[in-house]
Amino acid sequence: MINFLFSLVLLFLSITIQAQELIKNYVKNNTAQILTIEPDSADYSDLKSIGDAIGDAKIVMLGEQYHGDATTFLAKSRLVKYLHEKKGFNVLAFESDFYALNEGWDKLPKTKKDIDSFMYKNPFPIWSYCNTCSNLFYDYVAKTFETTNPLQVTGFDCQLHGDYSRKNFINNLKLYINKPGFVDYTINNQLEFVLPLFDSMVMPNYPKSILTCDKLINNLKLFYNQISLNANTDKFWLQVIKSLIAYEIQMKAELEKATNLYHIRDMQMADNIDWLYKNKYHGEKIIVWAASAHISKNSADIFNFSTADNNMMGSYMDRNPDFKDKFYSIGFTSYRGYSQWTTLAERYMKLQKPNKNSFENWINKKYNYAFVDFKKFKEINPSSMEAFSMKGSTYKPHYNYTFSWANVFDGIFFIREMYGCKNINEK
Repeated sequence: MINFLFSLVLLFLSITIQAQELIKNYVKNNTAQILTIEPDSADYSDLKSIGDAIGDAKIVMLGEQYHGDATTFLAKSRLVKYLHEKKGFNVLAFESDFYALNEGWDKLPKTKKDIDSFMYKNPFPIWSYCNTCSNLFYDYVAKTFETTNPLQVTGFDCQLHGDYSRKNFINNLKLYINKPGFVDYTINNQLEFVLPLFDSMVMPNYPKSILTCDKLINNLKLFYNQISLNANTDKFWLQVIKSLIAYEIQMKAELEKATNLYHIRDMQMADNIDWLYKNKYHGEKIIVWAASAHISKNSADIFNFSTADNNMMGSYMDRNPDFKDKFYSIGFTSYRGYSQWTTLAERYMKLQKPNKNSFENWINKKYNYAFVDFKKFKEINPSSMEAFSMKGSTYKPHYNYTFSWANVFDGIFFIREMYGCKNINEK
């Protein structure tokens, strides 16, 4: 019996090693060198491998391991330009304030001065304050509005944090509700009660108690049901209220430390992208700028969530039949260096050294930047679940994790030397 069990263990190890050799050989033989990540590089020929991998996708999601990865932001900026100029992507959607980056952006005069100021104050400052985002945020976006092919900016996060939201959200909501012909929400004596609570929804005024969250959730749901009955209701406002309900449920979960509800924000972000794709930007191609964790697929396993329904945005999009073959996700990994947030000095991270037998060490040592198309590997090996070491993105970014990464991202962008952000000021 012991010999039989020993033989089974050897057989299992043999199969595991052979399986990993399959993905290892694929990576070594299918790595495309990327020559530069400088956004000013106008020669995009080295990005052809990425363009071919994306194919006819309508949504391309660009991740990042940590929100202080300045080198990654340079690479993403160049990819945004390439996708806009060569692949027909005309919308750039940030993991940032859905309300501010839609209502605020639409009302914004599209002059360089106004665009620059808006871009500094409304996407999360982890990006807008970072020096390596400057080329994209404060040069390229405004310049596209001098052409016949402008790059529209939007957001999909349910958190209210942008400068436009802080200054305008409550007043704009009052104006919207009091429009002629609109249902009299005050007949239920809810408007006067709920509006003061909205102050606690706009960052950094997070709800301080579970009771406040409960009041907001109940009244927002009542408000949503009531305005949805009105034939004149703006569908955008319905989506805003829907987002805010999800935001409050997430905040309550954090206050209660209810980890089984942490997926609510990601589910709503996926729904917001769905709304943008099918309504506001119907027929347009969209670039999604977010953390790698959010764009990951099969995330219930990698994050050790308690239930299969506890997932990240990429998983919900992957499950959606309307998106199944329409989006392509690009994760990032790096070999050495450090990362530094713009907003918190303590958010400094030295990169963990990659494991000896890892994705990072399979990349040609002469390549500073490279790309590997995992989607092609999956097409060749559809049932593959090979696990291998890579510094993708989990609760500890830039740390080594052994997982079936080809089932998490469609492609990986490799960076040999990572460095962190340096702050810029508004001037």
